[in-house]
Amino acid sequence: MPAKRKPAKRMRPRPDYFRAHLEERVRARRAVCSLLLFWRACGHKRCLRARACALESNECFRRFWPLVPEQTKISLRAGMEASAAGLSKPEIAAAIARAIERWRATQAPPATENPAPQPVEVAAAPPRRVAAPARPGPRIRVL
Repeated sequence: MPAKRKPAKRMRPRPDYFRAHLEERVRARRAVCSLLLFWRACGHKRCLRARACALESNECFRRFWPLVPEQTKISLRAGMEASAAGLSKPEIAAAIARAIERWRATQAPPATENPAPQPVEVAAAPPRRVAAPARPGPRIRVL
């Protein structure tokens, strides 16, 4: 009979295991908020004084990000990806332009190869008079 194995110990991550990632995410969102000038509409005194996003939370990001136009969001994402890849400034600009063109292509209505047949023009005839429907009289209530 084989020897019994001890159950494997479950490894729990330390409480601060994800903290560095979360702090980096907050810093990145704060930088985006400052770049897009959310601090002007924010109303928090610390942000107005610093003329940049100065809050620890991402409250402004959650509030204002849905209001940013989609083209700006795509430009920002493409620029971040291109700069993370180590591209030069002209290459980053070209990557942004390609991303915007891809987005516009997805937003354009589909092109049809066979256009719909045009209706045959008929000689214009004078419009016929149509009797208007009879309207009921006003309703009068007597008490």
